[in-house]
Amino acid sequence: MATDQRQAATPPIELAADRSGAAYDRIRADIVHGVLRPNQRLVEVDLAEQLGVSRTPVREALQRLVLERLVRRERGGWVVHEHSPEEIEAIYEVRAALEGYAAFLAADRADEAQLAELDAIYPSGEAALELGPDEQVELNERFHDGVIAAAGNARLAELCRVNRQYYFNHRIASRYGAEENRRSIEGHRLILRALARGDGPAAEAHAREHVDYALAIVLAKVT
Repeated sequence: MATDQRQAATPPIELAADRSGAAYDRIRADIVHGVLRPNQRLVEVDLAEQLGVSRTPVREALQRLVLERLVRRERGGWVVHEHSPEEIEAIYEVRAALEGYAAFLAADRADEAQLAELDAIYPSGEAALELGPDEQVELNERFHDGVIAAAGNARLAELCRVNRQYYFNHRIASRYGAEENRRSIEGHRLILRALARGDGPAAEAHAREHVDYALAIVLAKVT
């Protein structure tokens, strides 16, 4: 009877995995989007209460985030990791390689529906420049996700996701000026035109240039 009770009290593996994954997704998103700030302490009990889960999935999520260098262990606790300029540069160098190749593949593999979806992300003309920081973040992520999805390579998509540690987040978006926004959006449009032509080398080159430009802005504004 005691054995049956223990088995009943243990959540199914699938459910436990879902809770851990959901905690990971939420905490990671909060870090990337600036809700949880660099060097902010992360208290397991508080996070568990906010997410409506026990401490175990929170701890598992934080351990995953340590491997991604978004969180670090410090004095027996957890802290949001603040990236050094050297770390940021390394992240963006990897991003340029991965997302450049994703654009190269997408030029050959994207179908008409995917191209139409990418084209519809931003308002036409100068209207895109009037978007606020939150909208810029959302649309930027949708565009990059769309290009990566159009590459049709699940493993590449996962590598791209992992290397979006210092993505176009709220803190940097709020500091973009009008010219920086214009160049960023134009970079997306150049990538899209190359995809529509089926020009893989041009799509890759524009994607790399776009990431390099974003790196220059990040380094200028966070250092």
